[in-house]
Amino acid sequence: MTNSTEKVSFLDTLVFRDELGTLKTDLYTKPTDRNSLLHYHSLHPIATKKSIPRSQFKRLQRIVTDPNLLKTRTEEMYSKFRERGYPPDTGRL
Repeated sequence: MTNSTEKVSFLDTLVFRDELGTLKTDLYTKPTDRNSLLHYHSLHPIATKKSIPRSQFKRLQRIVTDPNLLKTRTEEMYSKFRERGYPPDTGRL
């Protein structure tokens, strides 16, 4: 459990105030989170392997409100997919 007057996390969303006092949201992951995305070389249907990156990058667009933060989170997500064997062009927005 965490206690903060600056930010609050709920499910996969972190809500915080920026330096101007505006509420913003970011992607929240627990410190114990591991990269457990489906490996690209698994025997799942190709449609499944294509839909996972698409849905995850759309999820980022819905959650992250700051454009600079979105770019950072997109690169992090891209790296996670590359670690799991996805092709280099996976999920490029």
